Amino acid sequence: MGYKMIEENEISLKELILILLNEKKLIAIITATFTILAIIVTLMLPKVYEAQSQIVFSIPESSSSRFGTFAFPSQNIADYLPLLTSDEVKNEVASILEIESSGINPQVEFNKDNKYIFVKTSASTPELAKQINDTLIETYINRIRVQYKLESINKFIISYQNRINSITFQVDRTQSMLSEKQIFLMDLDPKYTLQKALFADPKTAALYADKFNLDFSTLSNDVILEEYVSEKYLQIEAEVIDLRTTLINLSEELKFSEKLLSELNEENEQLESNFNTRNYNMILNDELDLLNGYIYQVSKAVLPENRISPKNSVNVMLGFIFGLMISIIYVFLNHYWKSETI
Repeated sequence: MGYKMIEENEISLKELILILLNEKKLIAIITATFTILAIIVTLMLPKVYEAQSQIVFSIPESSSSRFGTFAFPSQNIADYLPLLTSDEVKNEVASILEIESSGINPQVEFNKDNKYIFVKTSASTPELAKQINDTLIETYINRIRVQYKLESINKFIISYQNRINSITFQVDRTQSMLSEKQIFLMDLDPKYTLQKALFADPKTAALYADKFNLDFSTLSNDVILEEYVSEKYLQIEAEVIDLRTTLINLSEELKFSEKLLSELNEENEQLESNFNTRNYNMILNDELDLLNGYIYQVSKAVLPENRISPKNSVNVMLGFIFGLMISIIYVFLNHYWKSETI
């Protein structure tokens, strides 16, 4: 019985092969048709070339300037990449190259150590692919430097505004204290005698006598009328000098802070006026260009020699395989249909 099943299977396999051999011309025609269609479609598809370059990031935790220290929000490269594929960057590149922004679709890939990224751009010609890549990288680096320059300016402007308000409050408070001390000082005599003290300020006289172990009943008139320097006057006078010194220092600090704030406002106005014209040479003038040197292009894109799409051999092979499969399926279905109707 087992032998019979094997024999039936062998007969079935032979029948299948015979069916295919009998319809080999049809199979060849269908396969050739799909192969030719694949060739035609491949030739009609737009050619795509890809250019590639590399960018290195070394974002510091903070950067110092004469305005202060600016802390960067992150040292993770991924946090700085959304701008690279943003509409504003693509629109600027499209405007520079006079092409449609929809044709700019950069791809970003990290290297295995996540220390730098590969930027890939594609276009219909090798020259355009390279132009898009070069312009995209240049635009991105300029704009991210401008972005963090603007952020640092705004941060320092707020900081100096708060500092100026605080210093102004301290100046007013110190000036008020100084005026009160000066008025009080005018009411004090720099020198006094024990006689005056006995009548005007008995407590002070008693303290003075106790300090020097004096007995007023045994003092002569000369000693009673002898002048002494008022310690309270000297104390208030020293406080007045300290307040004046503090006021001078605060005034100098206020002038310096106002000067820096004025420079920041001027830099901010210059940035805004030149940003729309893309005059990056005026904007990135080393003043608060805190990312300068921390993001740079390792290698520029080279002119691609071979296209990445369409792949002629792959498409033709797929057309051949698809046509062969369709023809075989058709032959079997056609044979089955005829055998069932007989």
